[in-house]
Amino acid sequence: MLKYFNNCKTLQEAKELFRTLAMQNHPDKGGDTATMQAINAEFAFCCKNQSFGSNSNFNSYYNVEAFQEIINKIAHLDSIIIEVCGLWLWISGDTKKHKETLKAAGCRWASKKMLWYWRPEQQNYKRTKTLDMFEIRLKYGSTIVEPQPIKALN
Repeated sequence: MLKYFNNCKTLQEAKELFRTLAMQNHPDKGGDTATMQAINAEFAFCCKNQSFGSNSNFNSYYNVEAFQEIINKIAHLDSIIIEVCGLWLWISGDTKKHKETLKAAGCRWASKKMLWYWRPEQQNYKRTKTLDMFEIRLKYGSTIVEPQPIKALN
């Protein structure tokens, strides 16, 4: 189910709403980065799939539960950094000692970037041009996942 573009019936309506939302939520205008990234991702999905309104399968494409599951599998690993860029997770830091755990969690090694990554399986990716991490962060945004402390049971 779409959050921001649920009532849009056409691409033109979505574009107009996107402009309004961008003016209200862009970090340069006082908004926050996470909200703007969510708006961008949802708008990109709508435009790519020409899927608007409540019949959209956005949640299956942008599967928050899958992100949380993979993060839960690897967040406990010491000396790693988990970064969300668009629909992908990038894992950096001292990953060599965690190679088998990352593989078991479904992560893959990107040899050109020298980083581990994870992406939702259901997506169809067309490789157009190899981007470096700076270009990826610039294009899709970047959020570092902060590990949550484990609360002791009393």
